[in-house]
Amino acid sequence: MVPVDFGGFNLYLCREAAARGIPVFYYIPPQVWAHGRYRLKKLKKWVTRAGLIYPFEPELYRRHGVEAEYVGHPLFDELERSPPSERVVEGLRRRFGQHLIGIFPGSRRQEVRAHMPVLLETCRRIREAVPQASFALRFTANTRDVAEDLVRRDGAGMEVLDERVQPAELARASRACITKSGTITLEIAGQGTPMVILYRASPLVIFLGYGLSRVPFVGLVNVLAGRMICPERAMVRADSGWVTEQALRLLQDADAYECCRRAILDVLDGFAEPGASARAARSALELI
Repeated sequence: MVPVDFGGFNLYLCREAAARGIPVFYYIPPQVWAHGRYRLKKLKKWVTRAGLIYPFEPELYRRHGVEAEYVGHPLFDELERSPPSERVVEGLRRRFGQHLIGIFPGSRRQEVRAHMPVLLETCRRIREAVPQASFALRFTANTRDVAEDLVRRDGAGMEVLDERVQPAELARASRACITKSGTITLEIAGQGTPMVILYRASPLVIFLGYGLSRVPFVGLVNVLAGRMICPERAMVRADSGWVTEQALRLLQDADAYECCRRAILDVLDGFAEPGASARAARSALELI
């Protein structure tokens, strides 16, 4: 059996498979390195081998008796199959200019509603300091109506892009990005683009998601680096002042911008490699 991600559901399947003597190759198991290490005991009992997507994970799993293999991140398989179109990238640069800021509010409706007030106010403040700045918003199909409604009511000069524009294309065309945390930070980093990372939620969610976390960072690019190379903040209140300050620093301070860009490239060196899916498949086949 090959469960993929989605630990809350798949761990039950792992338990049933183990009870029936079926080998389990768990591809992208729960991210116990961040929180929920109690799940390692369950993984040890129910999982034959784990296929991990971050290079720092295998040591932790093996230390707790779980056979594990680092296979790489499937995001870079996707980017190899469907790389950013240079035609689209150049078109965005001509359309928006050299001071384009890519905006990524999230893939869930509640994330968009939580983040857009911060982002809209941030864009207004940036435009006051850098009049030539432009802003393009990338949404997902299920959040288009929410994003368009918020921009229509209070656009702050932000333009909602056609959903056919891929996130990596907007990231490559942008001078900098402002984004929620999550895998999108790796997709932006894959284009060598500096970013400001935020996540806004209720006090309880912030406490459970980040206050109890085993790692001190929100953004995956910072987790990989082991230090803060892109400014980040998990916030309860809409702290657009902080986001504006960090974004302007990337836009106006050439040294800070280049330092961030180089740090991103260093972190991805050896990590942003395609082939994760093939390596995972080979590992699963070994169990048959």
